[in-house]
Amino acid sequence: MRRFLGTLLASFVAASAVFATPQKPSFSAKVAPSPAHPGEFVAVTVTATIPKGTHLYSVAADESLFTPTSVTVEGKGLTVSGRPTESKTEPFYSSVDKVTVGVHENEATFTQALQLAKDAAPGRVPLKVSVRYQACDESGCLPPATEEVKLDALTIEAGDVRGEFAAVLPPPAAETATPSGNAKGDEAPTSLLSFMLTAFGAGLLALITPCVFPMIPVTFSYFTKLATAKGQESPAETQKMIVKLAGLYCLGIVASFTAFGLIMAVTVGAAGATKFAANPWVNLGFATLFVVFGLALLEVFELKLPSKVMGLTGSGRKTGGYLGVFLLGLTFVIASFTCAAPFVGTVMVLAANGKEFFRPILGMALFATALALPFFLLAIFPSLLKKMPKSGDWLTTIKGAMGFLELAAAVKFLSNADLVWNWQLLSSPMCLLLYGLSLLAGGVWLLGKLSIGFNTPEGNPTPARRIWSGVFIAVALYFFYGVSGRPLHPLLAGFLPPPDYGFGNGKKLAGELEWGSDLEKAKAEAKETGKKVLIDFTGHT
Repeated sequence: MRRFLGTLLASFVAASAVFATPQKPSFSAKVAPSPAHPGEFVAVTVTATIPKGTHLYSVAADESLFTPTSVTVEGKGLTVSGRPTESKTEPFYSSVDKVTVGVHENEATFTQALQLAKDAAPGRVPLKVSVRYQACDESGCLPPATEEVKLDALTIEAGDVRGEFAAVLPPPAAETATPSGNAKGDEAPTSLLSFMLTAFGAGLLALITPCVFPMIPVTFSYFTKLATAKGQESPAETQKMIVKLAGLYCLGIVASFTAFGLIMAVTVGAAGATKFAANPWVNLGFATLFVVFGLALLEVFELKLPSKVMGLTGSGRKTGGYLGVFLLGLTFVIASFTCAAPFVGTVMVLAANGKEFFRPILGMALFATALALPFFLLAIFPSLLKKMPKSGDWLTTIKGAMGFLELAAAVKFLSNADLVWNWQLLSSPMCLLLYGLSLLAGGVWLLGKLSIGFNTPEGNPTPARRIWSGVFIAVALYFFYGVSGRPLHPLLAGFLPPPDYGFGNGKKLAGELEWGSDLEKAKAEAKETGKKVLIDFTGHT
């Protein structure tokens, strides 16, 4: 019981670290000159102290896309003069809105000029200062907020207007607000880069599965034996031969996966990729595949290729020379199918969501390159072989944990199909509940308390298993926290249906537009009422 409570406590700590949200800034204000004379200009300066990693938007940010920071000052006998100025902004590229906008980080100042009435009476005038802002980081934003800032009253003394305060001083160049937009020379990061990194990362993850990892030292030993059998005269020549054989072997792996990507690119193509990814039947198919892959990783059953395909592995061994080594790369691809298929499927699903024709080819080439990399590196640096960890139960545990992640991923594709067909079954709370149950099961499984399939971990959990169990349970608890409608990190919005979707969530939100599904009917109504038509092109998924 004590161990379980320890794991639970670690889960809460991990949850708070993993799902950190943008932090609220603090504000202070001052007014100058004080005392001031009737008819003079005064300036109220608000200083924002911004936590690390958080930013505020410029006062000139596009209101249709962002929440610009604004300063409001009210006081008897004072008239606002012009727009507020701000300290120098930094360019920030919004990948969601595809524009570069000015933001403030660490510390910022906002200055509002005001003019005292010429008949202002001497005395103290209370000032009400408020700041409207939105705190964001790279992953999301807090809701827009308005905060009142404490400021001492302005003192007014009788006297003539002083020359230095007779007009508003122009702000320094650094404080001139610049409108947001695409800056010349800015290079917008594209989703293609994230796809490339994901494809390569999937290949690296596939390396630590039981079907792949044990084959690395065995295959390298085969290269060494083959190079020695060819009768090289010196160790240096033997080493060169090993590198050449490893290169051909890796080429066979890359060629096999790339050919698969090429077939997908030709059959699906760029034009059909988006429709393919949004099709409810395709999403239902993906969900089924992820469930099958997840259960296969948990060894509930075994995925096997047809016997005719498996027969090709024999030809690779029997064929001699360089061609034989190349065909051995194909053999490796077939032999590792059981463990590699879930990762290949994930990469291909992501490729289908892109618009570029070559995504499936590029994704498979990068996946295969990562998968083949250890064989080539060991050929160049053979001493690394001694430093590699030995295969064992830890590989089976990793494979099983990935199975629970595959089951959680299936929920997203089921949700896509539900949205398109408007079944209203998988609401946001329901999806969070299913995500949470999948990960909670994974956490309990890692502790050896849940038996699924044939590879349930046995014995006392190792420290590594306890840590990862804590992470799984932490994320599950965070999902459960959001089931009742509590706000979660904005990053999760892309994995959930709209908040008002589903049975029990159909209430119209305040300020929400009335959406229709018939464009021609909407045009006719707009013509009748003299209103404009707003078309949502984002689709259901």
